[in-house]
Amino acid sequence: MVAKVIMNIRKVIFLFGIAVILFIIIIVSSLFGSSKKEKETLPATPTPPPFVSYTPQIKSSPTLLPDTQPQGAEKTDELYMRTYTPDIYLANKTPYTGLTFSITRTFKTEPVEHFAFIVTRTGNAQSFQVDAVSWIRSQGLTQKQIDALDIEYR
Repeated sequence: MVAKVIMNIRKVIFLFGIAVILFIIIIVSSLFGSSKKEKETLPATPTPPPFVSYTPQIKSSPTLLPDTQPQGAEKTDELYMRTYTPDIYLANKTPYTGLTFSITRTFKTEPVEHFAFIVTRTGNAQSFQVDAVSWIRSQGLTQKQIDALDIEYR
């Protein structure tokens, strides 16, 4: 008789476990499952989205943004560069081509990072070096600053 009671308890526990599992399945499917109406309205195979063509717009001239610096800030920056970093100042003025020479810039990392300049003769003039130095002076650099620049004449 004790064995029969134990068997009945096992059956009740088993049936209770199945009922709990079915209850969980019903709750989960009702929360995350779709209704019959949704299933009926969905197409059998999804259709791809329509192809959208994109043609970039190319403008002939860039739109200039308004200057947001205080009035005179550009002149102050230019004066600072001309005084303390003449290589950067002159690099911003190049490339330049005159009547007897052209000057271009290059960036070197040895012995320290700096801009170097290459002056090339354009024509037969022998005075292209003097003309180049004269142009650099006209940009506001002193002879001492010019002598400190890395300039190669070709």
